[in-house]
Amino acid sequence: MGDLLLRLQRLDRRVIYAVLAVGVAVPLLLYSIMPVTVSPTTRSLYEAIERIPKDKMVILSVDWDAATRGENEPQTEAVIRHLMKRGIRFGIISFINPWGPQFGELVARRVAKELGKRYGEDWV
Repeated sequence: MGDLLLRLQRLDRRVIYAVLAVGVAVPLLLYSIMPVTVSPTTRSLYEAIERIPKDKMVILSVDWDAATRGENEPQTEAVIRHLMKRGIRFGIISFINPWGPQFGELVARRVAKELGKRYGEDWV
């Protein structure tokens, strides 16, 4: 075992990087086509937003903070984008976290800029 470890330590780093590159590239190239599936919960949310009349306003509770931003920000962005594309006005609130509305506003401003929507008219 000690002899194997010594030989591995003497291995040229370019060989190690080449093996690593092949190990990462092969699965990406061979298995890159993955089916896209939509969960029943996601479909239910999409359909609920589709059923909202355009003259109604949605209250969007953003109860997450920096600790869960990586998971929750894309979800919030998808909902905000869907609401803005449908022309449904919405307001951002939080029942639990004081930072939630600030994070929600950052997401809303980014999406609003892309879609040409304005604060105070299309969302609050």
